[in-house]
Amino acid sequence: MSPWRKHGHDGDDAAGGSAKDLAKIIAKRGVPGQATIVALAPTGAERHGGVGREIEFELQLTVGGETHRPVLRQFMNDLTMTGLAAGEPAAVQYDRDDPCTLIVMQSPKYVFLRNPNAAFDGQSMLAVPAAGPADLPQY
Repeated sequence: MSPWRKHGHDGDDAAGGSAKDLAKIIAKRGVPGQATIVALAPTGAERHGGVGREIEFELQLTVGGETHRPVLRQFMNDLTMTGLAAGEPAAVQYDRDDPCTLIVMQSPKYVFLRNPNAAFDGQSMLAVPAAGPADLPQY
């Protein structure tokens, strides 16, 4: 169930709730964090000709010593799905007043870069592994 559905909203409904409301909540009270993906699966819903696919995530997030297990649906594209799989970490932004209200950002193991070869292969952005301390040169 998506965070806005959990709060009685399903897209742009008569109650006035929407994904935009969730974005406003997270922009105002959002806290960066890291969750573990317990499970994920596409729902079959698509946007923008299949570029955005709705994914149902089951996550485990620990905040202040308390573990939460939110289940949410969110539209993602192939690039932002890079590195997201069951058992893997996910960078999230959660509502400090309700940690089960959150959005999945991306895998913390990858960064996105502008593709210098976009004119040749058509991809404007690339996902590449993020460098950790072990990857830095030792002098």
